[in-house]
Amino acid sequence: MIRAWLAALACAQSCAALAQSDDPAALRREVDELKARVSAIERRLGEPVVATASDPSGWAKVDRGMTQAEIKGLLGEPHKAFDLDGSRVWYYSYRGGAGSVFFDSAGRASSFQRPSGVR
Repeated sequence: MIRAWLAALACAQSCAALAQSDDPAALRREVDELKARVSAIERRLGEPVVATASDPSGWAKVDRGMTQAEIKGLLGEPHKAFDLDGSRVWYYSYRGGAGSVFFDSAGRASSFQRPSGVR
């Protein structure tokens, strides 16, 4: 999400100029310049800031109806992802416990089980 926002911000400064240009070479140069700027921003930021799957603290905020992106933002990448009885399941394992999130066909959390010891 941060990357998309930064890319949009970088593009906003030159979108008006692009819309007025009929020169394909100028458009290509502008696109290449924007790609370089986004790459530079990404290098400075490093990886997107999300929870790591080794940190169970995000479980306290998990709730039904959350999107997969929201869940991933709280819990990080799942250790395992699979389909079970028509539902997508993300499984997270931690020292001392495990948790899972079930998603409906719309990609929203329909149920979840927190690791033991996490409220």
